[in-house]
Amino acid sequence: MAFYKGDEPGGIPGNLPEPPYYWWETGAMFGALVDYYYYTGDDQYNDIVTEGLLWQVGPNNDYMTPNQTKTTGNDDQGFWGMAVMSAAETKFPNPPSNRPQWLALAQAVFNTQAPRWDTQFCG
Repeated sequence: MAFYKGDEPGGIPGNLPEPPYYWWETGAMFGALVDYYYYTGDDQYNDIVTEGLLWQVGPNNDYMTPNQTKTTGNDDQGFWGMAVMSAAETKFPNPPSNRPQWLALAQAVFNTQAPRWDTQFCG
């Protein structure tokens, strides 16, 4: 967490410093922190994880956030989707009721990726 500045003044929640880090790596980091909470019960990072996961959802709550769409591929978006799916599956504390919930976010990622599957070229 020493490299994460998203919870500090001037930092962007849900982003590691660029360069050298990419957006997907922050999604992977949050996924690891969801697992960390699940296995240890240590909740010291939960507020930071929740803030970061919610900050990057984008206008359609599907992790197609305007500040990353130039370089976002299915794999990048997928890391965020897997993080919120893990949060739903492991009963990571839910976001406030006026925000999208973990399962809905994971479903939204799937629902944006499934139509992009190209059966003509990808089998």
